[in-house]
Amino acid sequence: MNKNKYLTFSALILLLILFISLAFGSINIFSESISTDTLVKILKIRAAHVTLVICIGGLLALSGTILQALLKNSLADPYILGTSSASALGAMLAISLDLDKEIFFLLPFVCAMLNVLVLLKFSLEKTIEQVILIGIAISAMLNSVIIFGLNILPPIKSKNLYFWLIGDISTTCLNIFPLIILILGTIISFILSRELNMLSMGENKAIGLGVDIKKLRFISLTLTALLTATAVSYAGSLGFIGLIVPHFLRILNINTYEYLIPLSVIVGAIFLLSADILSRTILAPMLIPTGAVTAIIGAPIFLYLLSRSNK
Repeated sequence: MNKNKYLTFSALILLLILFISLAFGSINIFSESISTDTLVKILKIRAAHVTLVICIGGLLALSGTILQALLKNSLADPYILGTSSASALGAMLAISLDLDKEIFFLLPFVCAMLNVLVLLKFSLEKTIEQVILIGIAISAMLNSVIIFGLNILPPIKSKNLYFWLIGDISTTCLNIFPLIILILGTIISFILSRELNMLSMGENKAIGLGVDIKKLRFISLTLTALLTATAVSYAGSLGFIGLIVPHFLRILNINTYEYLIPLSVIVGAIFLLSADILSRTILAPMLIPTGAVTAIIGAPIFLYLLSRSNK
C-alpha cells in the first residue's frame, strides 16, 4: 500500500473508533430513554475524555518512535530512561498531599522533568549506552522508594497510587496542555525527521552528512522525556504503546520519519482509544484500568510482531 494511503486509511479508522468511543459506554447514546439534555451532558463528558485518550496515545507512540530512532533499536521503550518511575514518585507525593485533580499532574510532571535534567547532564559526556544504564539505575532506585511508599501510605491512598501505577484514564475534564504538547512535539519531530533518517544509516555516516549528533541527542532526549512525562502525568504508566506502534509500522515497511512520525501519532491514538473502549464496556458499568487492557492486548501483539520481524 502507498504510504500516503496508509495515512488516509489510518485517519479514517481513527474517526471510526472516535465515533464508537463517543457513542458507546455504560450508556448507549442511541437509547430512546435518554433525554436531549442528558445526551448533551454525556457527549460533553465523553468528548473531553476521548480527547485526552487520543493525546496520551499519540504522545507515547511518538515518544517511542523518536527514542527508537535515537537508540537505533526497535525494541526501545519510552520508559527506559526512568521517566515513568520519576512521574510515579511525583504521583505518590501528590496522593500523599491530597492534591486536587486539577493540579495533581503537576508533581508527576515536575519529577519527570527533573529526571530529564539529570540525564541531560550526562548525555553530553557519556555514550548513549551509558545514558540508558544511568536511566535504568535511576528507575530501579525510584521504584524501590515507590514500593516503600505503597507500604507506609494509608490503604485508601496506596490503592489510588496502585491504580495510577497500572495506568488509568478516568478524568472527564478537558485539559488542553497534553494537546499542545502533542502538536508541538509532532512539529519538532517532523523538523528533525531528515536528521533522524540520516542517523538510521549509522552515526558515522550521519556525521559525514553534517548531522550534529550531540545536538540531535540533546533535543531528542528532551523531547522524548517531555512527551512521556506529559502522558504519564495524566494517565499513569500505560505500557506497550510506545513499544508496539513504531515496531508495527516498520514491519509495514514504513521507515522514513516523514511518514513514521504522523502515522505513529495516529496509530498510537487508535490503539489506546480501542483499549479505552474495552475498559469502559467489557464489564460496564464497572471500569477496568486502561493500563491492564493495554497490557493484555499489547503483550501478545508484541510477541506476534517480534516473531514476524525475526522471520
